[in-house]
Amino acid sequence: VTPANLTITARDQNKIYGDYKDVDGALLPFTVSGLKNFDFVTNADLASTGAAATANVGDYDITIGNAAGFGLSNYNITYN
Repeated sequence: VTPANLTITARDQNKIYGDYKDVDGALLPFTVSGLKNFDFVTNADLASTGAAATANVGDYDITIGNAAGFGLSNYNITYN
């Protein structure tokens, strides 16, 4: 049996200049595509240099990784 493909994608987020944004604390901060059976993803680590209150106005990448859940050893996971 070979692993299935699973893609976990960080959702776009916005904030106001001068505010701190907890990218991990957002409601449904990521989407998941490719889960099978009753497997699930409970959380993943997200980070962005744009989250700091001191971040200048602009676009920043959100990095995602270290997904946790049930059955994830059965997948080749790609993070976007």
